[in-house]
Amino acid sequence: MFNKIARPVALLAGLAFILPACTHEDAWEEPQQQQEAQPEDRDFVRTLTCDPNVGIPCDGYDAVPVFWPRLTVGYYINEFGSSYLHPDDDTISPELERDIVASFDTWNEPECSDFFLEYKGTTPFRGQWIDGNSASNINVFVFEDEVWPYGRAVALTTLTYRKDDGRILDADIEMNGADYVFSTGESGAVGTMDVRNTLTHEVGHFIGLDHSANPDTTMYATAREGEVDKRDLHPGDIEGLCTIYPVGTPEESPRPEQNVRGGICSLVAPNQPDHSALLATALFGLVAMVRRRRVRR
Repeated sequence: MFNKIARPVALLAGLAFILPACTHEDAWEEPQQQQEAQPEDRDFVRTLTCDPNVGIPCDGYDAVPVFWPRLTVGYYINEFGSSYLHPDDDTISPELERDIVASFDTWNEPECSDFFLEYKGTTPFRGQWIDGNSASNINVFVFEDEVWPYGRAVALTTLTYRKDDGRILDADIEMNGADYVFSTGESGAVGTMDVRNTLTHEVGHFIGLDHSANPDTTMYATAREGEVDKRDLHPGDIEGLCTIYPVGTPEESPRPEQNVRGGICSLVAPNQPDHSALLATALFGLVAMVRRRRVRR
């Protein structure tokens, strides 16, 4: 166990984040907090650029929803995959690669949106924001099988975006293979976390959705061992996607990289509180010392 206060402070030397939004502490025990004004019957919540309700000030900027400024967004898979899922191979297995791509493709299926997540292949890159050079940044999915510094989250998505208008510049997804056993296949295995169930949820964060209060949605904040329900989108998840990127949304060009921030979203398991709000609050204090997003370990 670690001390709730000491843990984020210990991480400051290894992570140079400025983390404002899309954070949820004790998601298993606490009711979901609404982050934007919207009809009560909606089953989706958009990620905002800041949230004073959890101690992340807006610094004079409005809290606005984050979004990708283009309709086709590429992503890569770290070529090493997970040593626990293919222990005899040094590179990712075709079966695991297939399940990862299927999780992203789930969000490509709704016909009410032209938004498209394009698989670009594998990479040795583990994902980081390279400040001031968009051409050098790629969006990466990676298993972290050795060290996991983010509490007990099952997985975590890190967004880098412009705090003035919410344009997403980069997104990386990490899976906690250090603390959880993952499985693939047609049905969830007892005592494991299903790769597709977990990753489909994280891809929702990748595109700009926050946690939903409806436990039937893919974007609900928690997942059980062996659960596979989040592999398929709920109508509320689809409504969220198509609200952000409806059919007819024009292509836009990214603006200059200034006023850049980052935010984290995580999925947690039963009885394992998500400390990302606490982590974000602690790291936000680094703003006077660190002007940009992060330095990876």
